[in-house]
Amino acid sequence: MTGNNDKNNIEKIYNEMILPMEKKFFFNKFYSCELAKDYFTVEEKASVLLVGPELTGKTSFVRKIIGQNYPGMRIGPGPKTDRFIMVTYGENDNAIPDNLPFGATKELQTAYLSECRRCCVDADVLKNLTIVDTTEILSDENFARDLAWFAEQVDVIILFFDPENVLISRDFRKSIEAMNSHEDKMRIIFNKTETMSRGEVLNAYRQIQFSVSKVLSQQEPPEIYRGSFGDDEKELKKDLMSLHNNIRKRKIDQLIKRAKNAKIHALLIIELGKGCPKLFGEVQFRIRNFEETWKEIYNKFNLGIRDFPQKKKMQEKLASWDFANFPCFSKKLNLLDDAIHQLEQCLTTSP
Repeated sequence: MTGNNDKNNIEKIYNEMILPMEKKFFFNKFYSCELAKDYFTVEEKASVLLVGPELTGKTSFVRKIIGQNYPGMRIGPGPKTDRFIMVTYGENDNAIPDNLPFGATKELQTAYLSECRRCCVDADVLKNLTIVDTTEILSDENFARDLAWFAEQVDVIILFFDPENVLISRDFRKSIEAMNSHEDKMRIIFNKTETMSRGEVLNAYRQIQFSVSKVLSQQEPPEIYRGSFGDDEKELKKDLMSLHNNIRKRKIDQLIKRAKNAKIHALLIIELGKGCPKLFGEVQFRIRNFEETWKEIYNKFNLGIRDFPQKKKMQEKLASWDFANFPCFSKKLNLLDDAIHQLEQCLTTSP
């Protein structure tokens, strides 16, 4: 199963087996919006998302990778990147508005996505790679929400640190937590190391590892690269250039992961909706004791711990929900198991 047949089959699995369960159990209200048609039909280019505080070298990194400036690029003191910018290939250098990047639906549109810009650059490296440059870290909830959406669309997320300030601010922490379900995509770059001694670099390296480990749930922190580069630059650039070779496999992997998350979410919603609690006190009791429900589902169905949602974030979102609207059961829940099985079969035949 290759080419268009492969794409059509994967899209059919999502639309007929995964999406109905997402809608039934309000998956998009707790996690991400439904996948756009473009997810299955756009050209198979890899993509990387750059995230970090201001003055950590995100835009300079873009210039190093593509070998030139992109239209409207600003580096240095004062206002710089002030929106999400998709740097992609084009024979003529230009910048155009793109308020529906990666096929985003109008349902998702916020002030940030509506201001998104596509910058086309005639650089060979961009024929197989799209780079999403971002503004500084903001405290706005919509900013974290948009970051989470972009994190789901891209293949790699690079977090930028300044070794002179490796502590993670509250807003940067919130941004990383918003992307927590995509930890496997994360890499780290820390810049401005050219004037540091080897001992100072190693100390900053350990501090970054420690800071990040406090935010992410995985045992091993993401791989760390020095932004002053040298061999690190060559290795990272080589990795980014090879991403497009396995784009189809990664998309299937992401769909499998999404189906597993949807199943766990459905099981949690069913358990929380049992008895259709309506009294405010009973609702609050179930929210406070969400961890017990979480553990019960985990043990009963022998599910992977990394597929579970963050307890605190789930509790916060549950606080605004009417539990009486939660489904108490679903005869079609096995659709998600069937979808996972079929997608795993696609992995064995996908080039």
